[in-house]
Amino acid sequence: MIAGELEKMALKYAMDAINYEKEGLRGKAIESYSRAAELLFKLVRLYPNYSLNKVLVEKALMYQQRAKQLQMDVPISLGSPEKTFEVQQSTDEFLLMEKPRVTWDDVIGLDHVKKALRRAIILPTRVSPERLPLGWYTGILLFGPPGCGKTLIVAALASELNASFYIVDPSVIVSKWLGESEKNVARLFELARKSASRQKPAIIFIDEVDALTGVYSNEVGGEARMRGQLLKEMDGLKYKGRRLYVYVIGATNKPWLLDQAFLRRFQKRVYVPPPNHEARVELFRHYTKKFKLADDVDFEELASMTEGYTAHDVEEVCREVQFRVIEESHEEPREATRSDFIDAIRRRKPSVSREQLKRYVEWSEKFGAF
Repeated sequence: MIAGELEKMALKYAMDAINYEKEGLRGKAIESYSRAAELLFKLVRLYPNYSLNKVLVEKALMYQQRAKQLQMDVPISLGSPEKTFEVQQSTDEFLLMEKPRVTWDDVIGLDHVKKALRRAIILPTRVSPERLPLGWYTGILLFGPPGCGKTLIVAALASELNASFYIVDPSVIVSKWLGESEKNVARLFELARKSASRQKPAIIFIDEVDALTGVYSNEVGGEARMRGQLLKEMDGLKYKGRRLYVYVIGATNKPWLLDQAFLRRFQKRVYVPPPNHEARVELFRHYTKKFKLADDVDFEELASMTEGYTAHDVEEVCREVQFRVIEESHEEPREATRSDFIDAIRRRKPSVSREQLKRYVEWSEKFGAF
């Protein structure tokens, strides 16, 4: 199972657990929290070099802690000092991330996305505020199929700016305690505002943003208040004449689910597509730079054979070759050959269909703003 699928499944288990708690189904909630933690720990073991492993481990520990609290039947009454401290502590620990160890060079292709982010976010920190009398963009939406680099490019941006970097997991911000979700949102933005400056901007990154800002017909009162608070805070980035260098970046694989009210707050809406031919050539070169390659390996040929593959698909093709080489070697790994790559490509189909890609393009043509 690939990294993106594991992370997606873990998020689903976490959101299920929250819903089970709301319904009073303690046993199912414990099981779902435990399963979410197990999947995240598995992801970290399988992909030890993944740039976001630290935050994934923190999430897993939080899920484990909540499962233990439910097993112990710990009562937490509304408004108690203990509960307030716990919510604030988890908000600090699980949203603020240290400077990512990712650079622009790690983002292959996606030149139009880099250009849009440089213009919208980096440029305002490089010029005098007086030169931007109408202010600057504060909401950016990155949309496209999974595995195309949305999270990676935001991490690279935060590194480039040396920004305070807040990663928002919907399963964390949607509190397990009634009435706390909107307080978590308010506290998050307050932390970001306090840390933001022209020299060190603050980036609030909401992955799977549709989980917070989608259109739902059966939301409960607490969820509606949380969404209202999020709208208020996003508007608040520009009010009262305060020039704050706080940016909200949302990423989604399902842009068509976004509520129109939130769509308007994301002034920039940028499509992150699968890599083109040139980018796939560079991806194969990047992922095999530590391989022993036979002379018959042609990256141009491999790129032509992987039309429609995401960046993550290309990585998984190379990972398959890696394991095949190790498996068939005794001591020193043998060279990876053309046939190794062709066999891996034949075994692995693209994770996104042409019909799905067409839907992204159509949505971009209708709502894109880059």
